[in-house]
Amino acid sequence: MPQAGGPRLQPGDYIHLNGRVSKFSEGAWGIMRVLDKEVPDLQKLPAGYSRRNEIPKPLGVCPADAPVKALNVVAIDYPGMKLNPHAPDVIEVDFERTIKMVNPEAKIYTLEEDASQVASGIHPMPLTLRANVGDCIKVKLTNRMKEGRASFSAISPAFDPKDSLGADVGNNPGDHTVGPGENRTYTYYADPFIGETASLVWDWGNCRMPAPAATRPAFKKMPAGVSFQYQ
Repeated sequence: MPQAGGPRLQPGDYIHLNGRVSKFSEGAWGIMRVLDKEVPDLQKLPAGYSRRNEIPKPLGVCPADAPVKALNVVAIDYPGMKLNPHAPDVIEVDFERTIKMVNPEAKIYTLEEDASQVASGIHPMPLTLRANVGDCIKVKLTNRMKEGRASFSAISPAFDPKDSLGADVGNNPGDHTVGPGENRTYTYYADPFIGETASLVWDWGNCRMPAPAATRPAFKKMPAGVSFQYQ
């Protein structure tokens, strides 16, 4: 994060967290609030090297001339989830502990065009979405699960936390999650200032759900002009 609000200077409430689920559930998360106006209970810092004495105006998430990459993603139930199709359903660790290699309550992301094939029982790989540096990325998420809410949250690209954080935290308006049968579009910008990078995608539809019940996809930003296929 080059500065408060990211390279596009977007105000709002950003979430920060410990990626270990056990630590997150213990309360290892918080909010970074980026303000767009002065408030009486926050002292202004010296201008310093920035030579600015006022809060900068936010830019649009995506420049008007940025190529738009539209991705249709669905969240589905996947009761046939097996962490390793070649392993037994239960692995004995020692005399007292076992590891389950199946999850009948699994939920995954997949591209809409692949949803029928995945639902038929094919063993899916974690979804990887790729975009080129400079792309404006529009992710339409549709919730096709029988119950429970879903969301899409990629925190490495530039985005507006009031619209596309994917988590209902702080003072950000509205509901960033979608219920069964609903859809929502999240907007990101593969800002050249950030350059090539990758981002795990989080689902904040039900953050009390244990991590093995969901397959997290990832974003990868490639150099401008590189062509690719989704997987």
